[in-house]
Amino acid sequence: MYKIDDYVMYSTTGVCKITDIKQGKLFNDVETRYYVLCPVFDNNPSSIRVSVDNKKVKMRKILSENDVVSLIDNFPSVETQWINDSKLRGAKHKEYLLSGKCEDWILLFKTLQTKKTEKNQINKALSPTDEATMKSAEKLLFQEFSIALNIPVDDVEKYIKKRAAQAV
Repeated sequence: MYKIDDYVMYSTTGVCKITDIKQGKLFNDVETRYYVLCPVFDNNPSSIRVSVDNKKVKMRKILSENDVVSLIDNFPSVETQWINDSKLRGAKHKEYLLSGKCEDWILLFKTLQTKKTEKNQINKALSPTDEATMKSAEKLLFQEFSIALNIPVDDVEKYIKKRAAQAV
């Protein structure tokens, strides 16, 4: 069970802070305990209510700083997996985004970033769907890395590049 002030990754919403744990009726007129989540990087001061017993929604604690640094250090060895069939690719990418796993988001981001670079070299662009998917994976990764590393989200990419340069 999570505690008030814990940071969690909540589905594809991104990083949320647990601001309260309450007892009450959510959607089916049944009393239940639920978390009140506040998206950290959302400009709208909204909250999300999630049953403590909800097993359907992907929600997990933020990775530790050491885990994030390890993922970043491993980034160069991640092998991309391009799928030529756009329907199959879209389904696989959706599966990766919904998995809640940083490793899947890194694979997705690196694959799409690599394909974007390849296409740019021949004056082509990623499809709008692939571009949006890459941005979603980047958002989820950078938000989590920001909290784990205790740096602004806008500095995450610079941190990753600096760390990669030091490894060479």
